[in-house]
Amino acid sequence: MEVPSIVTDEPVTVNVGGVQFVTSVATLKFDEGSLLAEGSLIDAVSNGIVPFIDRDPDIFRHILTFLRSKGLVLPPTSHDDGQTWKRLGEEARFFRLALLQSALAKNANRSAEAGQVRGNLSTCVYICFERTLLFSEENIVGGYFCINGKMSNLDRGGWFHGFNLQHLQDSFRVEVAKTLDSHRQLGYAMKSSTSSQASLPLREIDQSEEKTVIHCQHIFNLTVLMELEG
Repeated sequence: MEVPSIVTDEPVTVNVGGVQFVTSVATLKFDEGSLLAEGSLIDAVSNGIVPFIDRDPDIFRHILTFLRSKGLVLPPTSHDDGQTWKRLGEEARFFRLALLQSALAKNANRSAEAGQVRGNLSTCVYICFERTLLFSEENIVGGYFCINGKMSNLDRGGWFHGFNLQHLQDSFRVEVAKTLDSHRQLGYAMKSSTSSQASLPLREIDQSEEKTVIHCQHIFNLTVLMELEG
């Protein structure tokens, strides 16, 4: 009997340190030699099992952003991010993420060799903005946005009680502007930006309180490269 192939773009869930992350098999398998790409974990999530990984969820957000961006996006660097980068390196070694370890090393070497580090600031940062809309049939029933993997703290009551799309759009624009402005104040200037959109089907998720069934999510992604001037 022919074994069905695994669909790599369907949403799957992993539990890292008590926080559930929804991603895809393709994202988990981006670095093929890593623990996240191992057959046992891929088989589990593909069959609807939510495996528990006892690691730091705050750092795993950055790992997921790196994998989703196909290795283009590293966490932002500011005055208090030295520990974040150190912990990210430790987690990259634990998960055997060779591509992430290489990216971190290259970024550190680039900064040291060029002598363009101002305090703890890196010479360049990638900032990933992501806005997600949730659909039930053809109706938008909810949404949120993330900045470098950190989810917005919007009122989830709106999912079932008159979700306000305009409020989400306005909040997203404000946070994008604030994030870019905060980097400009540190001496960064925008060098380039890329955007993409994708629609992903979801398994039917029955939100029990109101019986809203979510069928699809539409994702808009904006990635900005900023470099330190002077």
